[in-house]
Amino acid sequence: MSACDREPPRPAEADVGAAEVEVDVSAAARGCGAPQALPDPPTPRVAYVAELRGDALYLPAAAEAWVEAGERALATTLRSPAPLRETIEVTQGGDEVLALRLDARRGQRLEIAVRPEEGAAGPVFIDLYTLDEARFGDRRRAASGDAERPVIHEVEGEALVLRVQPGLATAGRFTVTVDVAPSLPFPVVGKDGRAIQSRFGAPRSGGRRRHHGVDIFAARGTATVAVIDGVVRQGRGRRGGNFIWVEDETRGIRLYYAHLSQVFVHTGQRVRAGEIIGRVGTTGNAATTAPHLHFGVYARRPVDPAPFLEASRPAPAPDRLADLGTWMRAGRRVTVRGAPSRDAAALATIDRGGAARVLGARRGFVRVALADGTEGFVRAAELTSTRRRLSRLRLRDAASLHFGPSLAGAAVETIDAGTRVELLARAEGAALVRVPSGATGWIAEG
Repeated sequence: MSACDREPPRPAEADVGAAEVEVDVSAAARGCGAPQALPDPPTPRVAYVAELRGDALYLPAAAEAWVEAGERALATTLRSPAPLRETIEVTQGGDEVLALRLDARRGQRLEIAVRPEEGAAGPVFIDLYTLDEARFGDRRRAASGDAERPVIHEVEGEALVLRVQPGLATAGRFTVTVDVAPSLPFPVVGKDGRAIQSRFGAPRSGGRRRHHGVDIFAARGTATVAVIDGVVRQGRGRRGGNFIWVEDETRGIRLYYAHLSQVFVHTGQRVRAGEIIGRVGTTGNAATTAPHLHFGVYARRPVDPAPFLEASRPAPAPDRLADLGTWMRAGRRVTVRGAPSRDAAALATIDRGGAARVLGARRGFVRVALADGTEGFVRAAELTSTRRRLSRLRLRDAASLHFGPSLAGAAVETIDAGTRVELLARAEGAALVRVPSGATGWIAEG
């Protein structure tokens, strides 16, 4: 039987829950039949999963647990605005996964990157998913990368879930950034977002209608350019004066230029991005205003053009980096929130003296995990170090010292009855203590 007569190999699922088939099963790839385009190469994470499953150094259970941790993370309820900048602490063999619902706006261009800090080593994988909430939370991967390959994504109004997952052998500190840029060039030559003075949604006609674009002010006669490749429809109206529509067939949007003093294109003409198509003026109902371009973006209905045109400042550098990876305690009753904002939804509370482990640091906020596994954001100023004790205790009975508050796994050390220990924090039936040897760990409280 020839290779062409054999049944092609059955593709293996490369990423649990996502049915991401990255195996070439085409006849052309086996040298049979007509030439066909080869499939895209595996994403970094999928290639890593395949390597893990075939590497004898990793027990199958460890590899599968790593995959499952990444899949569970995609159900996150934590939210974050874009831009963002968060530094994370990764422990080798740990299960840290950063997963966030990104609050981004249609028209923004996101650049998502992971930078290893000094001494950090190992792979870190970036996956960006679109989320269709109307279809029972259906997820589709939009882009993937790693520390060497940033992810670039133009937002089309969909919900987004970002997952950043370190490899099993990865350790050290990494900074995750999401920077925001406009997806379109600016339509008025020599101007930028600072020239926008009247914004989307502003009241018009005494509040009877709303502004369906932005007004970009410039000297009369300033050139306006096509910011996309598209097909033109040109005309004149009572409200918009001399106007131009440019249809972007790729993005599924139409762009509206109004109040032009001159128009250099005609209906049906195809234009290229950067081509001068008109000049700023005051035609239509702008006769009593300063010269400006009314610029609108329509995707069936009007959408705010500002995100298509304005860049956002990078998020500020994180602070409280010394607390990364440590257990901290609440100086008073603290609210754990679903986003790094004082107004975000409350997820849990930490009583005074309660413990929280710092997973990530931002400016003014830390992302924490509680003893029960709850993750969320807390204002950094509301947590204090556990280096100073709350009190001293004498153990009535012998106790086993453990790495975590779950008290699972082998004991790090056995503490004799009568030993004096320093109480550092509490968490659901467990106490974080420092023993005479200087070691810290968790014991059963009581």
